[in-house]
Amino acid sequence: MLEILMVFNSMMHLKYHNKKKVLIIDDEGDLVQLLLLRLQKFGFLVDVALDGEQGLEQTRAFKPDIILLDIAMPRMGGWEVCQQLKANQATKNIPIIVITAKVIKGLATRAEALGIAKVLTKPFDSAELVQVIKSLI
Repeated sequence: MLEILMVFNSMMHLKYHNKKKVLIIDDEGDLVQLLLLRLQKFGFLVDVALDGEQGLEQTRAFKPDIILLDIAMPRMGGWEVCQQLKANQATKNIPIIVITAKVIKGLATRAEALGIAKVLTKPFDSAELVQVIKSLI
């Protein structure tokens, strides 16, 4: 189901080129599907990457206005993704919202040091997420 939504969403990129773009980088398929549908309902153009490496590729291709980034993922974790994005001239100014299920000691300090705009702990209210996104882009 998620693959069908991702293909449909790719086709919609052509039609809605003036919408604000959100890239979700998270390996939890059910959450990604829910966020994808919810954010599209609020008028965002959404793309998805299911691991960190794919997230970096999608960032280059999709050129999002904002990124929702999970920390614990296969192939490349969220911290490394964030470091690479912030080190790249083309992506360093894209706001990043970390979405994580784990309470990690020093999370806020590390997030601030990396220039992360906001940290949300799963589960979170989708209305709150939309408000945070709108305030950052």
